[in-house]
Amino acid sequence: MNPGTDDPRIDELIAAQRPGWSLDQAFYTDAEVFRYEQERLFSRHWILAAHADQLPEPGDYVLFDMAGENVILIRGRDGEIHAHYNVCRHRGSRVLLEPSGRVRSMTCRYHGWSYALDGTLRSAARMPPEFQPDCFGLRPCPVTVLEGLIFVCLGGTAPDGFETVADGLRPFLRLQGTADARIARRTVFPVRANWKLVVENYLECYHCKPAHREYCKVEIKAEKIGDGSPGAIASYLEREREWRPLAEALEALPPDFDSLLPRDERLPGA
Repeated sequence: MNPGTDDPRIDELIAAQRPGWSLDQAFYTDAEVFRYEQERLFSRHWILAAHADQLPEPGDYVLFDMAGENVILIRGRDGEIHAHYNVCRHRGSRVLLEPSGRVRSMTCRYHGWSYALDGTLRSAARMPPEFQPDCFGLRPCPVTVLEGLIFVCLGGTAPDGFETVADGLRPFLRLQGTADARIARRTVFPVRANWKLVVENYLECYHCKPAHREYCKVEIKAEKIGDGSPGAIASYLEREREWRPLAEALEALPPDFDSLLPRDERLPGA
């Protein structure tokens, strides 16, 4: 049920949406729609920001930029990964300017306020006697690490439910060894489009055969398995019998794995 917004025009757009049809153009181009998405989606959910391999030693940091926010991800002297909004508490200047690096402390170049790796204020010159440094550390950003993957929440308050999701993902991430992975290369693909178009393109494979012929050649077996026919299901079960013992030995299957499969695709007795 749509809880409604404080913008009647957006409510009308949502109410007029036809199930099974593409979204109205305004959902991709309207600035107010995007503002609501920033407020209700990007600021209320955990977002993958980096990998722990990028921060191997105390003082190593990377900047994460999204939805108008810039966050410092840094490994502290305690070995933990901290996240701070990259905003000096004095005049709002950026504290760290380079996208990544290693620092002993974080110093704003505007007025020289200096912060420890955990975000506490270390030095603020010529402040009045009543000034309380403990009240002016960098603003923390909620952060958590799952098998080497660093997640942040840009809304200021960590949303509930992450552990429930993490429990489902952890066996598969461990199977892939994400906690011990190393960053070999980073590639950025700028896309001049609304973020929903990128997501929609990823989720549907109606375009795969015309646009990704090489990919389809590699995935032809998977494609046949996924067509839902009795032969496809039999082929899937044959392959599952091959890899299931290995996956179980690696403790890579969640306890409810069989219940996640369509009933016709479960092994006998599941």
